[in-house]
Amino acid sequence: MNFIPDQSYSNCSWKEKEQIMTPLFYEQDFLKNQKKTLIDRYRKEQPHKPIPIMKF
Repeated sequence: MNFIPDQSYSNCSWKEKEQIMTPLFYEQDFLKNQKKTLIDRYRKEQPHKPIPIMKF
């Protein structure tokens, strides 16, 4: 995933940018896990139906 910092971040040091971006990566992983959990639960509850299209 590529993030393009806006002008307010362009003058930050690499360490400061790392501190800003790290929570975003964790959030991205959390959303992927949440989506997987929803799909798994749906498959268990309604195995005869196709999986709905979900956008996150």
